[in-house]
Amino acid sequence: MTMQDRTFCPCCGWDVKIDEDALCATCGATAHGEAVEALVAEMARIKGETYCAYCSERFPLDAPDLSAQIGAHIAVCPKHPMRGVEKELAETRALLVHRTEQRNVVEKQWLAAQKSLADAARPVIQAFGQRVLQIVSIRETQLIMDGRHVEAAVVRDVLDTLSGVIVP
Repeated sequence: MTMQDRTFCPCCGWDVKIDEDALCATCGATAHGEAVEALVAEMARIKGETYCAYCSERFPLDAPDLSAQIGAHIAVCPKHPMRGVEKELAETRALLVHRTEQRNVVEKQWLAAQKSLADAARPVIQAFGQRVLQIVSIRETQLIMDGRHVEAAVVRDVLDTLSGVIVP
């Protein structure tokens, strides 16, 4: 059976029974005419093509570089899901750059604040350290006067250690 021998009803489909007026015996719709011919022509055209599922761009199946054409189209198809992924990736990269710049600014501010605090605290720490050295030195002297030379030597070691740390 060829395409010309087949009957088609737009409501019921192919190979329907028709009555003597060329109407579908099931639903009464016209079973032949320009609509049927246009549908048959469209079906023949579609059989020779493939298309992009996202934007419906069509490609002939007999093209020698069909896979290259489709690959090139996928790379630029505005409706392909990869465009959303690429957009999100670009936004994420931009956000990462922005956050890195912000972090660098905050880090510089933090370092400046630490230096400022250290500079402000240095005289207080040095004065405290000097006072500790005086107290330890006095204690060493008292131990020597009491004849407790071993304990005085330990205090002297502590004093020497503290002197290296406290006094700049």
